[in-house]
This record gives sequence, C-alpha cells and structure tokens, in this order.
Amino acid sequence: MAEQAINNKKLHVAMFPWLAFGHIIPFYELAKLIAQKGHKVSFISTPTNIKRLPKLPSNLQPFLEFIELPLPQVENLPQNAESTLDVPHYIVPYLKKAFDGLQGPLTKFLESSTPHWLLYDFAPFWLPPICSNLGISCIFFSIFCAFVKYCILDSVLIRAHSNSIEEIAKPLYDFLSQQNESGVTDAFRLQEIVVGAAAVAIRSCMEVEGESLKNLERVCKKPVIPSIGGFLSHCGWSSIIESLEFGCPLILLPFSREQELNAMVVEGIKVGVKVEKNENDGKFTRYSIAKALRTMMLEEEGKSCRSHAEEKKVKIFGKKELHQKYMDEFKLHIAVFPWLAFGHIIPYFELAKLIAQKGHKVSFISTPTNIKRLPKLPSNLQPLVELIELSLPHVENLPQNAEATMDIPQHIVPYLKKAFDGLQQSLAKFLESSTPHWYLMHFLFFGLKSNDKPSFDDDPSNKVVLQHYENKTMSEDHDEENESGVSDMFRHYQVLGGVDVVAVRTCMEIEAESIKVLQNQCRKPVIPVGLLPPSLYLFSSEVSKNDEDWNTILKWLDEQEERSVIYVAFGSEVALNDEEFTEITMGLELSGFPFFWVLKKQNSSPDVSSSMETKRGIVWTNWVPQLKILVHKSVGGFLSHSGWSSVIESLQFGCPLIMLPFQNEQGLVARLMEEKMVGIKVPRNEHDGKFTRDSLAKALRSVILEDNKGKIYRNHAEKMSKIFGDKELHQKYIDEFVDYMEIHSPSPKIIAKLY
Repeated sequence: MAEQAINNKKLHVAMFPWLAFGHIIPFYELAKLIAQKGHKVSFISTPTNIKRLPKLPSNLQPFLEFIELPLPQVENLPQNAESTLDVPHYIVPYLKKAFDGLQGPLTKFLESSTPHWLLYDFAPFWLPPICSNLGISCIFFSIFCAFVKYCILDSVLIRAHSNSIEEIAKPLYDFLSQQNESGVTDAFRLQEIVVGAAAVAIRSCMEVEGESLKNLERVCKKPVIPSIGGFLSHCGWSSIIESLEFGCPLILLPFSREQELNAMVVEGIKVGVKVEKNENDGKFTRYSIAKALRTMMLEEEGKSCRSHAEEKKVKIFGKKELHQKYMDEFKLHIAVFPWLAFGHIIPYFELAKLIAQKGHKVSFISTPTNIKRLPKLPSNLQPLVELIELSLPHVENLPQNAEATMDIPQHIVPYLKKAFDGLQQSLAKFLESSTPHWYLMHFLFFGLKSNDKPSFDDDPSNKVVLQHYENKTMSEDHDEENESGVSDMFRHYQVLGGVDVVAVRTCMEIEAESIKVLQNQCRKPVIPVGLLPPSLYLFSSEVSKNDEDWNTILKWLDEQEERSVIYVAFGSEVALNDEEFTEITMGLELSGFPFFWVLKKQNSSPDVSSSMETKRGIVWTNWVPQLKILVHKSVGGFLSHSGWSSVIESLQFGCPLIMLPFQNEQGLVARLMEEKMVGIKVPRNEHDGKFTRDSLAKALRSVILEDNKGKIYRNHAEKMSKIFGDKELHQKYIDEFVDYMEIHSPSPKIIAKLY
C-alpha cells in the first residue's frame, strides 16, 4: 500500500549520539522537538547516560522512548565509565572501542523496530551499511557550527587527498588523523559517516552562517539542513548560543579543537573578545585574561560588542520563532476542495480536522454558504484550518443561492457542476498565491458502465454484474454528456489521470482485496485513510440549538421497546416521487414496527411541515442528530439509501441495515454490505427498478424480528462495529496517510494532487 512507504506507525526517528554530554544533550533537545511534532523518537544510549538525562516532560513521554544498550567491557576502560565525563582524555579511545562494541545490539534493535530515519553522530562509522541493508534513511547530525564542520570535512573529504590542507584547519585535521587505541582514526569515522548519510543536519542557521552552510553543502555533496536548538555549555557552540540568546557578549578562551574555530566565528560577527595567547606554546596569562575582561567591560570595543550582541539576540539568537521555523520547515500545507454535496463536504471536513490535529496547515475550500453550514471548528484547530470561500458563479437554470446538491432537485445538479467548473480561475489564483504541498480533490463519481464490463480490469473475478435498471441509470447519469458540458466519466478519467495518489475512505479490514485491485488499475499508490467515523458529538452545537426538538424525539424513542424502532433516512440528495413516498409509507405501516423517518427532500409528496405522526411512527422534516438516534437502545435497524457515510454511521454502533439504494454508487455499497451479512437489500423489479410496499415490509421484518435470520444480521453488525467504531484503528490510518504526505512532500512550488 502506497509502496509500503509507511510501516504502520507514526514517523519513527531513532537517535544515536556519541557518548559525550556535549553531544548527548543537543541530540536530546532535538529529540524532544521532533516528539513535539507528534512523531515517535527512540533515543539510544547506555543505561547510565539515560539515567543522567533531564526528566522528560509528561506530554512527550508517549512519543519518546529510551533504548538502553549496555556498554561492553573493554580493557583499560574503568568499570561503569559510559561517557567522556567519566574518564580522562587519554582514555577516550578505549571508550570509542567500547562504543563500537554496540554494533550488534544496535543492529538487533534496528532490525526489530525499522525506524524511518536514524540520526547519528560522528563515531559509529559501521552504521551506514547496516542502515542501507535495512532500508533505513540516515542523517548525520553535527553539534558543531557549520564553519567548524566545513573546515574539518573540507580537510577530510577533499584536501587530504591532495595534501593541500589549509593552515587554519591543519591542527584539527592532524588530531583527527591520529591512530588511536580504538583501531580507527576519527577522520576515518567522520568520512564514513558523511558518505553514508542521506543528509547532514547542522546545529546552526542561515542568519548566522549562511556562507558556511553553503560551503559545507558543496563539500558534502548532499543536503545540509540547519537545525538550531539544544542545551548550552561554555566556549563550545552551545555556550555561544546560550550567551547570545540573552544578548550577552563573549570573552573567548578556547582550549581545544573546534573551540578555536568557534571563537573565530564569534569574532567575525563582532560579539566577542578573544583572550590573547602565546603564539608559540598557546599559553595564556592572568594578565591577558584581565586585559580581555577590561576591554569588554570598559573600552569602546567592548561597548560595540555589547551592542552587536543585543542586536543578534533580537534578530537571531533570541528569536524563538525563527528557530522554530527551521524545525517547521517541512510543515505541510494541504488544500482540500470537495464536491458541493454534504455527503462529500463533511467527510472532507473531518479529514481536514484530523490532518490539522497533526500540526499541519489546511485550507478548506468551498462556497460561502457551504462554509457557513459547516460544524464549528474546535478552538485548538482554528489556527490550523483556514476556510477559503470561493463565490459560485451564476449559471442559467441554477436557482439563486443554490450552492449544494441539497438545495436543488436531481435534474438541476448538472447546472451546479457547470457552476462548480466556473470556480477554475479563482481556485487557480488561490493555489498560485498559497502554493500548498498537497491538493486533495474529488472527481464527483467513479461509475461502472455495463453489465458485461469488468469493474476494474479484464480479470473475470473482478466483474460486477449490474441489473438492467442499474445499468441504464448509471449509464445515463455518468457516461453521457450532461448540461455541464462533459460526462461524469470524463471527469473521472481526467482527474484520476492527473493525480499523484488516490486516497480512499475505507480500510484493509473491510476491503483489502478491492484496494489491491484498485491500485493495480490506477497504477499509482492507493492509500486507505480509514472510515473517518464521526464523533457522537460532531454536531453538538446544533443539538444545543435544537434542544426542544431533540427532547421531543428522545421522549418518543424512550417510550418504544428495545430494538423495535426502524430509523429511516435517505440522505440529503434523494428526492422521492409520489409513488416511492407512498410505497415506503405503506411498507413501514405493514411491517408492524414503530418507525422514525427523517424526510429531507420531496418531489411532489404531501406537504409535511416539521413532523407528521402516523399510525405507527413519525415523519420528521427538520434536522436531527442522526448519531444520537442510531445509538439509542430502541433502534433495531436503519432503512437507508446505502450512502457510504450512512453505512459507516450505522455500523459504527452495530445497527443492522435495510438498504434501499436510489442512485450512483449506492447499489454497489448495498451489495458489499449484503456480502458482509450486516443487512438486506430491498428487492426491486429487474427491468424498471420499482419496489413495492410488500417487498419493503418483508425486508424490514427479516432484520427486526427476533428470529434466527434477524439475529444473524444483528450479530454480524455487532461484530462489524468492532471495526467501524474502532477510533484507534482509524486514527492509525490517518497517521499513516499524513506520514505518507510528510515523507513524500514535494517542493512548496510543486503541488501534489491527491484524490
């Protein structure tokens, strides 16, 4: 599925720092920042080092796991020594030798957990080929500034081969190239690490080291990603960040390796004064320290440094939103544009909210009236979901203010499609100005043509045989050009041919085989996004506005026997003619069961103002909280048009179905549900598609009655509720879908199209 790019998890990042707390703490800070984005992080180190870490905030504990790998015993390495702070400098090579001994247990962990990414330090030179074999992408995360890393890698990767190492980098290169008791040089470790990585992450930013970052990318010949953040210490890079974050200028007394180069960076941006050292032996004196201090505190040069440090604090080092921007560089922007029918708009809206919950920006695009009809956004999602209103152009024969299928009869829908097509220019203008990474669209309907044409390909096992009336209706509705100027089938092929991915509102537990067949036919990734089961309180605001209506409905339901009521609703688009209205009314009466019928659309049926009580039930024309009705203990079955949303809502609560499909894909959904034994389809005449009150009453009794047949439907519906109502299962599909978009995110200037 989607090339199995996602291993049924959230994005999983493993982190493996070198055993020095000047490395471990920046890795740990970065791990927490990644976990804040909702991704899983495995932080790998030795037991003692993990115990030494600052306590993890409680909100991040579900996302960040600590993996303890015991350090093997190595001769000359003191017992219980697990980091550089436990040993003098000359013992560090033995610590590196022990660190290399972690190869076996780390490989075992990676094989069992298969993270998407592994962020490692300079030391584990043996890791890149292991990750390559396991299909794990690697990033080398350097805790040093870009200038230091550039000088080192320029020497190790390029100049060493031509004996042209620059004077400034030579002492550091000589140190890294020394043979030591670990068996390999640090230069060799670094070379293998960089060559084997997919990218280099550097603890810096463009505002401070723009030129060095570009030079570093040139030397590495792979992406270099600035990523500032972490705990801070003295004249290493961390201490510089800490000082300048608060506008505090620096007096620089570097002691080793990269610190000399760090000092040069600080002097270059005029925020520090360096302590003078003897040119020959590198020694400093109390007098040189005093001189540097007086310069900083009393002299004009110090005043200038303080001024520059304050400026750097305001503009760069202390600007949290700037550095958060680097962490958020690949935050997605997704545009969502559903067809103008609420059976489509609401699932798209639910998907938009679920994507926004993952921290991504969503632009939800529709017409003004449809936007106003949406349920209120939760306050925590309002900064992330932007509602974009595009005014629907006027089209002849389309009633004024009609902006959704619920506003018009079926025969006027082609004119709504024509108006919908008129949004092309305003939508293009929005996409040009906002350049989302992904664009989720709809192609109105995927129809099947004739009873002798396979549903997807030439495999007879995939054939769907339609009855005569189904074939005629679907051919007329979808294969033939209509008043919009094109057929729905043409729309389908045009959109499907242009998208990068196909997303489907289903799950493997229900339709594994169909998803595989669909992917073979589409020849592009097909990703199930789960069933998007709505919350019981999705429309809680509407319920509160209509408490009086709901109290009336609830009182009537409470008076009925358990599992005796037939709930009837045919969605917002089905318009019944007089004959259909009469047959359904009489069929409900003949069944002998109480019913609650929500009638949203009529062609020429008797006028029902808000509610009408019959001998056995109620016909209701106002809005109702459908989920609250379906979950009520008195409801024993749902007489439905088999719209996919209605089926999901019913089976979410284990309510069996009596299916009376009218149009589009509803007949195919009904067949699928019959196969699953969660309901029965009302028989229709094979030629004209008509149904009778008797066939309807018989179907109703077969589901509601407490006999063996009724129990079979109820039992299967109850079992299916374990899938349809499993919020965690469907959240997993959402997580995988968002992970896919994150991993395959294109450049912001390229919009990936997704149906």
